[in-house]
Amino acid sequence: MSTIVFRNSQEAFIHKNVFQILQAEGHEPLNASRAADLAVETYRTTAAFGGRGGKCFDYCLGRARLLLLPAKKKAEKAKRSRGKAA
Repeated sequence: MSTIVFRNSQEAFIHKNVFQILQAEGHEPLNASRAADLAVETYRTTAAFGGRGGKCFDYCLGRARLLLLPAKKKAEKAKRSRGKAA
């Protein structure tokens, strides 16, 4: 599972709840754990949560969901942009 060591109870809360939400959405446990680790790292490295009005958890969950999105190929993006220009 996770190899991350929590520094405080907020990190444990973020990891546990992000993991549960992502599993409920149908993601594999290994991927959900990896995304929850990223959410904790996001919490650690983002210093400006004071101005977000209590949206820290939502921001970390959003970053974890971005990790699990399927990667879009550059060719598809270029094709779409060429289609709009024509």
